[in-house]
Amino acid sequence: MKNLSSKYQPWIEARKKYHLSHAHIQMARELGLNPKEFGKLANHRQEPWKLPLPEFIAELYRKRFHKDRPDDVRPFEQIVADKKRQKQERKQARAECDPPIRVAAGDLPPPPAPRLASAPVPALETDPARVRVLAEQKEDENWRFRAFLKGAKPWLQGLDDTVLRHADEVSRQIDCCACGNCCREAEPVLSDADAGRLADHLGVPWDQFVGQYLQPSENGDGYVFGPGPCPFLCDNRCSVYAARPDDCRSFPHLHKGEFLARLMQALRNATICPIVYNVLERLKAELWESDTADMDVPF
Repeated sequence: MKNLSSKYQPWIEARKKYHLSHAHIQMARELGLNPKEFGKLANHRQEPWKLPLPEFIAELYRKRFHKDRPDDVRPFEQIVADKKRQKQERKQARAECDPPIRVAAGDLPPPPAPRLASAPVPALETDPARVRVLAEQKEDENWRFRAFLKGAKPWLQGLDDTVLRHADEVSRQIDCCACGNCCREAEPVLSDADAGRLADHLGVPWDQFVGQYLQPSENGDGYVFGPGPCPFLCDNRCSVYAARPDDCRSFPHLHKGEFLARLMQALRNATICPIVYNVLERLKAELWESDTADMDVPF
């Protein structure tokens, strides 16, 4: 238990306390229930008209998803073990690869020739559901591209400008208000200043706003909204746009610079944001030679 992430602990404690199965816990997570609030639901003895908590969760799940149980039920211990195994496999793959050749700055060969202007531009993908599926299918490919960028760092000049150029071109073709997927899937971290600005915008005391809408982030570096979509998303629009958190103002963070240092963030956001996905595909088309793309590059 000590090796499990703190984000799983409330679920593990609730599973034991209320005698829930792993399937019930998975259902509750998909429903967006808060395990810390189970006590308010598990009182059928005091209020006989209520269903026992396991039956309540199962009934709610059937009504919401029209099936009896989730397709994939795994204990948290198994989830952590699978992640640990995958990490170990990647580490082993790195160890089996030849070490990178280190050369002095003065001995660097000239940068690779740029791709021809006639190189085809990848088709634009705008549907968030399709983007998620495609990004997950290309996870291994994206990891290899990340390794390529990291290894090619001495030769890469103006990468941030290239990213910004593609981001501007793609952003002009995608309507964020028609998408709104970041408000449903991303988890912005709010500072005290963000919370104060939102509280003032809504006309409520700071402590009331925090208690009603926020919870501490996993890393303790701020606050996050509760499970599920942003509570201020209304008809695919931000109802507090003028006072939105800094993390939301900056998303998808492609203009920040130092793209190489934030590649992990970009790979995660590629499953959420069509802009990030399409920029990543264009970067691969422009910078990644086809013969290099097939190499087993360490990451």
